[in-house]
Amino acid sequence: MFTRLHNIQSVVFEQIVEPIKRISMTKEEYVLLKAMIFCSSKSESISFEGRKILEIEFHRYSKILLNHLQAKYGNSQGAVRYSQILSVLEAMIYFTQKAKEFYFYVGTMIKNFPSHSPFELIKEFIN
Repeated sequence: MFTRLHNIQSVVFEQIVEPIKRISMTKEEYVLLKAMIFCSSKSESISFEGRKILEIEFHRYSKILLNHLQAKYGNSQGAVRYSQILSVLEAMIYFTQKAKEFYFYVGTMIKNFPSHSPFELIKEFIN
């Protein structure tokens, strides 16, 4: 709620989306990138066996993306495009982590902030 009122949601979203726009990522590239991001999640609630499966799947999607790009652009240009997309992957993971930290911080601030109705606040300012 706080983030919507103060337009913070769009700022965080723009930081994540800007690298994707910069390299003009296609839908296919984006879908494979999102699969890689999902597989690279470091959630503590995932078991050791689950993490191994996700790591295997991450490498599988990574190879699929590289093969797709090399088939589309050629070996060397496909590898260059692959490195561009991996840099976007790093940026998305970084900004997503920072957004989580920010939302956690804002959530704790809101919980600790006394709640007032707008009318109570207006009465306080008038008196």
